[in-house]
Amino acid sequence: MKSFQDIKIGRRLAIIMCFAFILIFVTETTGLLNTRRLSNEISLGYEAITLPLKFIANARGEFNAMRSNLQNLAIDFNTGEENQHFRANVERNLGNFEENIRQYKSVLDTHGTNAQYEREAVYYLYEILPSLREHVMYIISYAEQTGFEAHSIRLMRGDFYDVAEDISLELLLLTDILEAQSNDANLRASRQFTESVILFVVILVMSMLILTFSAFVFARSIIRPLNKVTGVALELSNGNLDTVELDYHSKSELGILADSFRYMIHGLKAREIMVSGITYASKIQKNLLPPRSIFEETFEDYSIIWEPRDIVGGDIYWAKKYDSGTVLCVADCTGHGTPGALLTMLVVSSLESTLEPGNCHDTAGIIWNLDQKIVSAMNVSDDDIVSMDINDGCDLAVLFIANDGSVTISAGNTCVFVCDGAEVTRHKGQSIFVGEGKIASKDEIKTITIPANPDNKFYIASDGLSDQIGGERNKRYGYKEFKSIILENHNEPQSVISQKIWDAFIKYQGEEPRRDDIELLTFKPGTGGNNH
Repeated sequence: MKSFQDIKIGRRLAIIMCFAFILIFVTETTGLLNTRRLSNEISLGYEAITLPLKFIANARGEFNAMRSNLQNLAIDFNTGEENQHFRANVERNLGNFEENIRQYKSVLDTHGTNAQYEREAVYYLYEILPSLREHVMYIISYAEQTGFEAHSIRLMRGDFYDVAEDISLELLLLTDILEAQSNDANLRASRQFTESVILFVVILVMSMLILTFSAFVFARSIIRPLNKVTGVALELSNGNLDTVELDYHSKSELGILADSFRYMIHGLKAREIMVSGITYASKIQKNLLPPRSIFEETFEDYSIIWEPRDIVGGDIYWAKKYDSGTVLCVADCTGHGTPGALLTMLVVSSLESTLEPGNCHDTAGIIWNLDQKIVSAMNVSDDDIVSMDINDGCDLAVLFIANDGSVTISAGNTCVFVCDGAEVTRHKGQSIFVGEGKIASKDEIKTITIPANPDNKFYIASDGLSDQIGGERNKRYGYKEFKSIILENHNEPQSVISQKIWDAFIKYQGEEPRRDDIELLTFKPGTGGNNH
């Protein structure tokens, strides 16, 4: 059976909501039923007790008024107009009395009564109405014809006096009975109201407790796993991958989130292992770079910016000093990251095995031999060359800086900039790609020589600098600003010029991601092999 933890959060909430609606429905229904019962009780009490009490009170008043008017009618010194008035009052009082008794009997017939005497008294009064009317009408007809001395006898004709007293007594007793019933009905209604309120409050409190408990269970079923996931997230943010454990399992959304975190943790651990390996590879790649002592012995001033886009990169520079001068190679290998770094190792090892004191000045020969070694190492066949399926290799510039300060340059797809303080000259490299296997012979590789000039400064940058996207128009950085900074700051130290180039590049890049590795080498040749 599916546990509550495995139920989707939306369904859990729907269950709680349905449960809440059921409790609200039960509470409201109970209140309505009790209200209806109380209303019915009050209505029945009004019809069975209050109305009869009203009718009997009216009947008593009318009966007593009728007796009083009969007494006045029998007085012999009344005028005819007065007798007419009293007679009309007697007839009206009698009619009202009879009507109230009939209405009382009608209510009693409809609702009944538990008081035996009440029923007998009402039926007695109802049955005596014709006899009463006969007595009253007789007194009315003869009262005006008698003298004053005989009016009492006429009014008490036959058993009228006894009947009147019996009626008065019955009316009084009925009044007491109805008042007692009214008080009892009020007490019952009050008890029912109290019971209804208590029941409603009990159901309401129970509903609130149940809803509160349900809400607590619902909240706990979400908060507990969320706390676990949050704790894991905090541990991950602190880099504590080894101590992170997430033991929450469920088929709900939170379970899916927990599973995602577990997969992420496994991925991060695997990535950490990979990054650790790449970081170590970065140390190896940095060890491939030439020692700074070579630059200090060869150049009067120099600056190096080497920034792989990732931990390792495809840009590399290499230098080696010989008796006749120093060879400097600036290479941009295919790709970046790990693939590019592997190629840099091949380039460096090929250079180490290619150069010797006898050919160090031959920059074209260095490129030719390097191309052959890369093609051989990559097992590039003639079919690969024809179909151009292979493109692993590098763009590079090879420079030989002679001890007299002259510089020989051969380059493939790499620009070398020379600034003498008056202008900046750009020497474009040939459209050749080293390692592609398309260079037929060394003679295809061009060589230029820049004569020694104490004002010359050299700048070699990989295409990661010029190809970077940025600026307001989101275009390539290019070389315009690069050349402007070189010329405007020619008399500054190379470290200052390089930093200004770098600052301008970073500003131009803005929020755009880095596209490639960055490599910038600048130097001012020395003379006679002496350091500065």
